Amino acid sequence: MYLMTKRTLLYLVLGVFAPAAVAASVNVIDFEASGYEPGSRPPSPPWFEDWDKEWEETDFTVEADVGFGGSQGLVVRNDRGVFYEFPQPLVPDMGAQTVSVLFRPDAPDAGWFFADLGGVQLGYGSKAGGTGRFVGCIFRIVNQNAGIYGPGSMYGTRITGFSPGQWYEIKYNIAADWESISITVGPVGGIMVSESFEWNGREITKLWTVRSNTGLAVYDNLSIPASPGEGDPFAAWIDGFDLPGELASPEATPAGDGVPNLIKYALGIDPRSAGFHALPAAETGGGNGEPSRATLTAVVRTGDPDLEVAAEASVDLENWNLSVAELENSSQEDVPDGFKRRSWMAGSPDGIGEPVFLRLKVER
Repeated sequence: MYLMTKRTLLYLVLGVFAPAAVAASVNVIDFEASGYEPGSRPPSPPWFEDWDKEWEETDFTVEADVGFGGSQGLVVRNDRGVFYEFPQPLVPDMGAQTVSVLFRPDAPDAGWFFADLGGVQLGYGSKAGGTGRFVGCIFRIVNQNAGIYGPGSMYGTRITGFSPGQWYEIKYNIAADWESISITVGPVGGIMVSESFEWNGREITKLWTVRSNTGLAVYDNLSIPASPGEGDPFAAWIDGFDLPGELASPEATPAGDGVPNLIKYALGIDPRSAGFHALPAAETGGGNGEPSRATLTAVVRTGDPDLEVAAEASVDLENWNLSVAELENSSQEDVPDGFKRRSWMAGSPDGIGEPVFLRLKVER
């Protein structure tokens, strides 16, 4: 049985487990949703003027056709910048996380020796009050050379160069122990370069679009981690078991049984307990002149619109493209509220004698 989600991918094939790539739950702000109207400022909250909300002359609006691929984007036109306040702080208990954004620096007039073209910083506290801490990168022209600079003395630590007027992706990869943040940056679809910088394990409450003093800067597709329990049934479920740090992630196996939390969520199994006894069982049929077939039955969670459960079939455990039919009228006797018993069946395409394998796919 494989476990697969839109942000987490694990597989479980009839009790044989093989984890694959994993990514955290995220929210993406593409400036196209309700409240993001062309010619107007983005909604406040979560968007505010300047890091300390002390300036009122910042010029920033959502505009059509300026975003990545011709979509809507956020345009910042002067040097005060604008910041996004996370609905809930990002905290160390969330483990490793990634924040990313697309950015297009302005192409200044020829002859600029020094200029800041924009960028992004993460942090907390008050800059004006001296209690703030932040880490980020700025697209700068220094002695007529274009470079992307991270924290450091004078102009900062040069990470790589850039070409004004192109779209760049900036990723902030927060380490699992929150002692460092790696900034990865490069042209969209091109080579990415990384540099790691120290962090102090503190929460992160703000993302600031660093000022541009040459004209305008355009931002799009801000991707941020979903806060624990933020409208997420899985998060609400896992929070009830008081699991620490990464043991609460969808792909974690806190019981040490190899069954990921998301599988147990879908099947209603306590993540702290060994789950093999509660896994769905496949039944085989056929033989004695009858075509081979297999049936998989599972009691699965309902009421979560993002949770999808289905079965896939194979005869060689490599190609999972055999036709599968979900059976109707499965008995719901002794099924608890919020769950439903579902059954799937597949038969051998070559008829007699060839084994059929079924796996459960859980996607979220």
